[in-house]
Amino acid sequence: MEDEGHLEGTIMANLYAEDTHDPERDKDESNIDLVHEGGRRALEVYREWKAKTATPKATKSSSSGGTVLYSVAEHEYLETKPYGPVKTMRDAELSLSQFKDHVGDKPLQSITAVMIHGFAEKIGADASRE
Repeated sequence: MEDEGHLEGTIMANLYAEDTHDPERDKDESNIDLVHEGGRRALEVYREWKAKTATPKATKSSSSGGTVLYSVAEHEYLETKPYGPVKTMRDAELSLSQFKDHVGDKPLQSITAVMIHGFAEKIGADASRE
């Protein structure tokens, strides 16, 4: 089975569609809650399926012995990593983007522990100010 990327968008659109609550038919909004829970589960199942069926793409390092930029690894990771809640996916995307902003789009082998610790300190300092 092939997916050109439309299925996830359809699930997301329906999951976050504006509620058209009819108080006469659903007094306690339990039907809306049921639809939203089904949408969350459909998204989780879709992402698990996508991760299991994804074929790794040849990167610069695997095809030519060269380097892999952080942005390439970030993209491939997000493409194949299954996440449950949508919030978790957004949090992962944000964290990876913030790290790239901190260190730049460098080759993976040039990212050091010092850079990672510096990023963790920055995040901790930012969080303590909030």
